[in-house]
Amino acid sequence: MMNGLFDDDLPVKLYSSAAFWLKAIKEAENFYGKIPHTLEDAVELGYRNLSEANAFVQPFSKKLEQALITWHKDRGLLTEKVRQNISRMKEGIVIAGQQTTIFGGVGLIANKICCTKALSTISEEKAEKDDSKNPLVPAFIVNDYDTVQPELTVAHFPNPSSEKGTPISLDLSHINDRAINIAERPTEDWFKDSLSTIDDLYTEFIHSVPKDRRAVFQNRLEELKSYLKITFFSATSLTDWVGRIWGLLMNVLLDLGIVFIPPSLPEIRSVKVKAFEYLLKHLDEFIAAENRAAETLEGLGLTPTLYRRSGDYVPFFLECPNDKYRLELTRNNQSNNQSVLEGKCPVCKTDYEIAVNHSNPDLTDWAQFLSPRVDSSQISYQAIAPIPIRVSGPGEISYYAMVAPAFEAIGIPRPTFVKYTRMFYNTPWNEALGKTIDEKGVKTIHCSDFFKLLGQWVKAKKRGNTEEFLKANRDLTTYLESFRNEDTVNPKVQRYLSWQFGKYTEEKFAQEVSWSWIDLAIAGGLREFAQTILRFYSENPPVGGAFFLNLY
Repeated sequence: MMNGLFDDDLPVKLYSSAAFWLKAIKEAENFYGKIPHTLEDAVELGYRNLSEANAFVQPFSKKLEQALITWHKDRGLLTEKVRQNISRMKEGIVIAGQQTTIFGGVGLIANKICCTKALSTISEEKAEKDDSKNPLVPAFIVNDYDTVQPELTVAHFPNPSSEKGTPISLDLSHINDRAINIAERPTEDWFKDSLSTIDDLYTEFIHSVPKDRRAVFQNRLEELKSYLKITFFSATSLTDWVGRIWGLLMNVLLDLGIVFIPPSLPEIRSVKVKAFEYLLKHLDEFIAAENRAAETLEGLGLTPTLYRRSGDYVPFFLECPNDKYRLELTRNNQSNNQSVLEGKCPVCKTDYEIAVNHSNPDLTDWAQFLSPRVDSSQISYQAIAPIPIRVSGPGEISYYAMVAPAFEAIGIPRPTFVKYTRMFYNTPWNEALGKTIDEKGVKTIHCSDFFKLLGQWVKAKKRGNTEEFLKANRDLTTYLESFRNEDTVNPKVQRYLSWQFGKYTEEKFAQEVSWSWIDLAIAGGLREFAQTILRFYSENPPVGGAFFLNLY
């Protein structure tokens, strides 16, 4: 029986079972390849993947290198570490990515970036001891090609008076179904109104803190508001704003040397198109392998998160050159060696037909208008630089169970997949509310049992005993998992579960998925919260568990 980790019957359950619980390893490796159990394992596996990963990469041109340098320089993000890392991308990168979302998105983005940096740091240490190895560059994709949709235009914040949370939304309905890279920077009025809402929410939270501690959190709130103003008023578009939010924090304030990859940069599109051409050349095998993987998952009692692919499926979108509407294309085979990719824009009514030769597809003329789908995204970046390691969350891990076997089927190396540790964290208002309901016998994180588990984790870490450390991580994860099905009609308990776990709807569980990263920054400090995550990863924790960050 596989152990769950908040994941029900999704394929990530199989990955977590192998990575974290050391069960069903053989079954999981049929989908994901070799699975790491710690971050150090991941780096070792990544180095083994490197020679194969290099085989698919296009030459890293000076033109592409200069384009990335210019992109970072124009945004004030080009530190010396970033410049050096851009020049070393051809030696191998550790990659993660996330969709463009207003106000920078959720807390898991910081988690992903910090995990990526931690893996890079481990590789640096190994490279210092072994001249045959080069450090792996930490890179992050600012995903700007998804269609405009509600999950990208809403930021969720905890509400001091309710378990439902407070959403802040941006109306982009006028560009629905277009790529989000065309979204302009929001209006100044919208930004000021939204910032005022954030200020009101956290001012009320801060008033619940003992008077002698309020000043610290009030200063953090003011610092955060100033930071958001700096990034907003220097930005030229929505995606540019998001890039500045994370780039300024990670590269200027913390000097981590993260290379940010903007997918719609013309020089990047020109390279990624080679991956699309390769997929077209092997499309029948790719589709068959994805569908076989789905059948195998179902045989294991797991639910594939991608639908079965039909024979006319095309694994990339066409962005209409006239209005940027993102079209699904279909493949119409005209002969044994010729097909036509077809689609119609519902906005401008243009019919598109792209003729391709099966044995030698050429999409050069369309390179600036093509964007990946979920099963071609990773492959497209592997055309830019060798990617021996991919850092992902549960959603990505689940759909890679179908996609990764299809990589192998057409000769594209699978990266080593690393599921970041799911992070929960403390805030003074959570703690105060938790103590009041703990006193009434309601189970919370803020209780002696949980702090004993944290103490055991610290002791195991200091002793350096691998088995003891693994057990301590598992015990913490099991305790955190136990809150998943916690249900109550008590409003105070509902509010606690919402604040602590992001449990503001039935579908949402896990604070790091739900609340804006701003919640983390106010609780822990703008720089300090990310440094706390980095310190956790520096301990070489087991892959794929859960942890609790004490931010203050």
